[in-house]
Amino acid sequence: MIIGEEGSLTEKEVDFLVSVMKKTHLAYAFDDDERGRLDVDMIPMIRIHTVPHEPWNIRGPRYPNPDDHRRVVEYLDGKIRTKVADYSYGPYASPWFCFIKPSGILRWVQNLQRLNSVTVRDARGLPHADQLSESCAGRPIITLIDLYSGYDQFPLYTADRPMTAMHTPRGLIHMCAAPQGWTNAVAIVQRYMMRVMQPFCPDVTSPYIDDLAIPGPRVKDETEMLPGVQKVVWEHVRNVEKVMSKLKEYNLTASDVKSRHCMCEATILGFLCDEKGCRPDSKKTNKILEWPTSLKSITDVRNFLGTCGFWRIFIRKFAARVEHLRKLVRKNQEWEWGPKQQAAVDDIKAQFREGGLILGVPCFDNDSNWPFVVETDAGPTALGGVLIQKDGEGRERSLRFEI
Repeated sequence: MIIGEEGSLTEKEVDFLVSVMKKTHLAYAFDDDERGRLDVDMIPMIRIHTVPHEPWNIRGPRYPNPDDHRRVVEYLDGKIRTKVADYSYGPYASPWFCFIKPSGILRWVQNLQRLNSVTVRDARGLPHADQLSESCAGRPIITLIDLYSGYDQFPLYTADRPMTAMHTPRGLIHMCAAPQGWTNAVAIVQRYMMRVMQPFCPDVTSPYIDDLAIPGPRVKDETEMLPGVQKVVWEHVRNVEKVMSKLKEYNLTASDVKSRHCMCEATILGFLCDEKGCRPDSKKTNKILEWPTSLKSITDVRNFLGTCGFWRIFIRKFAARVEHLRKLVRKNQEWEWGPKQQAAVDDIKAQFREGGLILGVPCFDNDSNWPFVVETDAGPTALGGVLIQKDGEGRERSLRFEI
């Protein structure tokens, strides 16, 4: 269990958090046997709606190595025992395989392309990553709750399960929970989590699939609510209790190992958020710094622009900086790699070399004393703008850049 960084909480504050967590201990899971399952009396099982189609029957891999075969069988037995999968029947079978994660844990992957091709698509989308990170930026304390094997906690409608079947060493088995790789899984899990957390969205938390970010108060109030417990911690822990109680009510469980409580900084979907604001996570932007200096093809240029474009809100005049690269991906444009293209790559890399620009946090409480300002600019190759907010002393803080 991860509670705060070293020295960030007093002993009394840690004790207070632990005492509250004990009240909702059933909402935490350490292993598969403790994992929850959504109460279907409160939210219905997931349905797979399809267009008329012919069944498919595709076999999966074999594991001739005895040790690999044994590990796979033990893994499948665990899924069957914990009701994530079950013995199946019917004409359907999709390919699958197992792989070993860097942590050494075995995971399976289903190739559900045939099922996806006949599934009626769910139009539900995901929240914008930068909006979620903005909700946690500027907060002195943040908690991240990660569901334990999130998809496995959302049961699949009984009659639809045979469509997810696979040939395995244990025979034909199907999924009893939301299958990863199914086209509607993300949309439906997101919808269900929004329904679970509806009373607390967006003031207390905003779900992102099976992750819950709980930002602390905007103001770091150090008044003691209890001996040794500051108000900023007290209020935040109460919000954590609300979220965990709601998970418990719906019979969902968080990962006790992965969840992080009362942190000074947290990584939200690739953005590092703390009391100062929001900046790119260096673990993500290091990929840009490690990119080969010279790009060899249009595909290389597209990949580079796509990766950098995700972080464009942190880069002033992004479009103008990459114009010589954007020319290369336009229609009927001849390939050319010279000093101008090389300089554009080096310039973008330089923006992230020191960890990236820290963007400020918007304050909506007092627009008269903290006015918002939009500055725009246009040139021969690009147009863009920057959202700025002035503080009480007239100092300007950049909130985001747009190309």
